[in-house]
Amino acid sequence: MPGPVIYLVRSWPRLSQTFILDELLALERRGVEVALFSLVPSGETIVQSRVAAVRAPVRYLAEPLPPLRRRIAGQLRVARHSPRRYLRTWWYARSRPSLSAGYSTCSTRRCFGHAVQVAAAVLDMHRAARPPSHIHAHFAHDPALVALLVHRLTGLSYSLTAHARDLYQIPVNSLAARTADATAVVTCCAVNAEYIATTVPAQQRAPVHVLHHGLELDRFVPSPSPARSTPPVLLSVGRLVAKKGFDVLFEALARLKRDGVVFELRMYGDGPLRAELAAQCNELGIEENVRMLGECSQEQVRDALAQADPSY
Repeated sequence: MPGPVIYLVRSWPRLSQTFILDELLALERRGVEVALFSLVPSGETIVQSRVAAVRAPVRYLAEPLPPLRRRIAGQLRVARHSPRRYLRTWWYARSRPSLSAGYSTCSTRRCFGHAVQVAAAVLDMHRAARPPSHIHAHFAHDPALVALLVHRLTGLSYSLTAHARDLYQIPVNSLAARTADATAVVTCCAVNAEYIATTVPAQQRAPVHVLHHGLELDRFVPSPSPARSTPPVLLSVGRLVAKKGFDVLFEALARLKRDGVVFELRMYGDGPLRAELAAQCNELGIEENVRMLGECSQEQVRDALAQADPSY
């Protein structure tokens, strides 16, 4: 890219979003200059150690809110720079409040305010002789809507990555509005790509690319001497939310125990279902076989993998 890429995320840094961290680091290794914007701080206490390796400083758009005088000044700067674009985008956002319907934490009006902040930063980048070349939004809900509005305010091209709830839990017309002017839509699996292709009309659909989440194979290397523990150690990593299916895993483990199979499950991750899952363990009689170890870093996951039994 000839200039910095504006990279929009919902919150930063998120412990579970290692795929975004990996992508940022890979971009920077390839010489791409990144300007990182996050709608809010993550508020998490555990941070992946490799976040410190990201060269791009992060700018938070929502918290804390800029003083009213500064917000008004930013609006006036963007409006004066391109009055027609500003008024058209303002009316576009004001007349389409449903763009933020479904899975969202920001109203369309709030997304417009975020977009104006980014547009003001774009003016600063031009003034510093570092004009940005592109915008990329991770997640199809709030970040992609902000990217769309920045595009309308500045003319910068934009693309987006769609993942899960952000894709399936927003109205199709809202998704189509985000993809219509995008240069590309990236998603992490073929099922998502098929969903986009079958729900978004072709004339409103940017080219869709499947980019699977990967691992850095120089960091996640199988142990030359696989562990053989007694009892065998099984490993589970993920947020404790319904879509991960831990209730199904526990049902399967209960069947194993009834069949006389000896095992120990080590669970890494936390979430709102922790108490419910612990109660299910008790009901199924596998509480002595399951250790719920909470949140952890990638380094801890890597070490835990080395301790798990490879025969399972």
